[in-house]
Amino acid sequence: MVSPPDDAPGPRPSSELDSRTLVAAQRGDRAARGAFIALYERRVTALVGRLLVSRPDLVADAVQDVFVKLLTELHRFEPDGPARLSTWALTVAARQNLDRLRRLGTERRLLEAGEADDHAGPSGVGRVEALDLGARVTAAMAALPADHRAVLVLRAYHDLDYDEIAAALEIPVGTVKSRLGRAREALKRAVGGQP
Repeated sequence: MVSPPDDAPGPRPSSELDSRTLVAAQRGDRAARGAFIALYERRVTALVGRLLVSRPDLVADAVQDVFVKLLTELHRFEPDGPARLSTWALTVAARQNLDRLRRLGTERRLLEAGEADDHAGPSGVGRVEALDLGARVTAAMAALPADHRAVLVLRAYHDLDYDEIAAALEIPVGTVKSRLGRAREALKRAVGGQP
């Protein structure tokens, strides 16, 4: 299972490659590409893990697929363009894994199976009541529609603003706001009204 990012206080490393390393990575330099992977591996893994929260068995392969795509397409990134490199990398990761969820049709089957387990006997209710807040949030995240979960993850965990999320997911800003509001409400209900 993928661990969430370390939120410990203290200085954080820069979230962007310096321009010299970026150019070298775009030209195929192995060391520069390694620096690119090292810089973004944790954030991409966290994003993919949160998007595929109901399928942790897919996360490692999905992260590898994302980096293959990122390194293949890195030469297309424009440093002087409107997006930061970190935003571009997270956009690729989000889109690729939303597509993965759609292709697999996983959510509906998993949710239906989970509902059947909950109704199988009194132990289902006991299990739900025994979950701690973190587990309830994880379960609530898994129950969100993929498009709502993506907006919430990009905003809450990766600090993208509404415009960046809209660009990353190719949706209007108003849609970002409505999906974010619905996702937050669903999480609030799922954890018993706690903020």
